[in-house]
Amino acid sequence: MKPSLSQIEKNILLILFKSNNGLEAFTIFRRLNLPFSIFMKNISLLEKRNFIKETSEQFYKLTDKGQSIISISPSFTGDRNWEKIPEKYDSE
Repeated sequence: MKPSLSQIEKNILLILFKSNNGLEAFTIFRRLNLPFSIFMKNISLLEKRNFIKETSEQFYKLTDKGQSIISISPSFTGDRNWEKIPEKYDSE
């Protein structure tokens, strides 16, 4: 079953996915432009669900589970209608 994520959780995962090797909590917080209490609530939820981990004090990285949810979820990859060939042009 695919877990449901809030938009804030998705944004945190995407920020970490785009980072080279994780980010400090303050950097993620600044990029999200949210109240600190909401930010910490969502970080805690992602940590409990094992999508991210704190590798050192206030430094977060995506886990393998977090990376896989980004790669398989259409809400992260987007609908790629431009790749679909119209039936009238498809020769198969």
